Amino acid sequence: MSPRAVSVAAVANNDADVSLRLTVAATPQHTQTPAQRERLALDMQRHVMHFRILPQSPSVASSSTILAVRGTILPDDGAVDGVRASIHVPSQLSVGTYALQIAFNNTDFPPLPSDPIRVNHADDMWTSWTSHGQFRVFSPPTLSAVSPTACFYAEGQHVTLYGQHLAPPGVTSSPRHHATAKAIVRFTHVVSSSATHATWTGGGGPYFVHAAFTTDDPTTLVVKSPRFNDAGQYEVAVSVNDGVHFSALSSSLLLVYWKPTCEYVTPAYGVSMGGTDLHLRISVKKLQL
Repeated sequence: MSPRAVSVAAVANNDADVSLRLTVAATPQHTQTPAQRERLALDMQRHVMHFRILPQSPSVASSSTILAVRGTILPDDGAVDGVRASIHVPSQLSVGTYALQIAFNNTDFPPLPSDPIRVNHADDMWTSWTSHGQFRVFSPPTLSAVSPTACFYAEGQHVTLYGQHLAPPGVTSSPRHHATAKAIVRFTHVVSSSATHATWTGGGGPYFVHAAFTTDDPTTLVVKSPRFNDAGQYEVAVSVNDGVHFSALSSSLLLVYWKPTCEYVTPAYGVSMGGTDLHLRISVKKLQL
């Protein structure tokens, strides 16, 4: 399933879809036979796929009802690990964890099996995928400030992002989660006061940097800057679900500058007691690395 987490803002705007690969193998680790795959693909083409979305977390289980949606078969890429499909996430879902189940008849609604062995029981017309079929709706990150507001163009400058919900969904205080949790920070060159978010093939960006979540504080994120090919102002945005949804800081831009050089200073000398006014001519230029 991809993505495993979607922004509640995208859900509310009817702009969230989840794609999955369906298989009839015993477990996701097993490879289905060509005959099994062909039969599944044929069933998906001939019958309407009905999914139901079941609230799993306590915060939504009491206030949300079970929703039924139709799935869409995607163009078949022939992959052996499953047949592609997708569902559109209903806009009424709130923040929480949800599970997907599928049936081709939309008739039987047995309870979610507590025993994983019952998942493949013949009486269960709804197939449960346990944790493999769960996804999260999360509160998107909000950025309030970037420090410093200007940085050198060379790679490796430390930039600190401040805001809310900067931790990837599901991160806890466990060191194991910290080791694997990643956010993606995007730097987009702003030209003529309008940010262009297209993926450029030239040197202007945008630039994407992975940032490890190393503390329990979801309000701070430290990232090392990429090597910028152009000086100027950059919009900073962050994603906590593998780059599917980004939240940008539009109120403040990051200034990227070349190396400052002092061309001359006048006067060439002054009195030891201080107080001499110095006039400097400063220019900036890009280092030839």
